[in-house]
Amino acid sequence: MEQDTNTQRSPNADTADPVNLHDLGTELLRSAHASSSGRAGRTLVAGAGAPLQQTLLALVSGRSLSEHETPTAATLQVLSGAVRLTGGPQH
Repeated sequence: MEQDTNTQRSPNADTADPVNLHDLGTELLRSAHASSSGRAGRTLVAGAGAPLQQTLLALVSGRSLSEHETPTAATLQVLSGAVRLTGGPQH
């Protein structure tokens, strides 16, 4: 499983404080451009005690995430740009 060292836990991760996704996305995209991995992320709602962990991820154009394990439930919402999502057989 690939570990994303640029994913940081948000100060809002354990609270119901609203987050401006546009502003945070812009900030993360700046960080992604400055990162050698071409990505940056922030956990908004932690998985423990929550039905679904929520993480905002910014990827520089042309970059990808390598195959990795995810929790049993996952959703994807694209806020800007386009993505190609592929999946393999479940083990």
